[in-house]
Amino acid sequence: MDGQRLTTEPEITAYLVAHAIGIVSSYVLSPMIFRTVANGSLRWMLPMVGIGMSLVIMVVVLFLFLYMRRAFSGNQ
Repeated sequence: MDGQRLTTEPEITAYLVAHAIGIVSSYVLSPMIFRTVANGSLRWMLPMVGIGMSLVIMVVVLFLFLYMRRAFSGNQ
């Protein structure tokens, strides 16, 4: 490479913070949602709920990372 860095510290920080938020939200929200679905008459929906929650959390973490990357790197 031409001496160019692959990434910067603000991007790494934004990546780690976004994923930490995603992990914490999964840890807090998933059990509550799964308990609600399992206690109701919708047990057959548990796999679909799990897949849907995973996809939503992935998209939220992606958008959070993109926003924070821009915010941490300044107005460029």
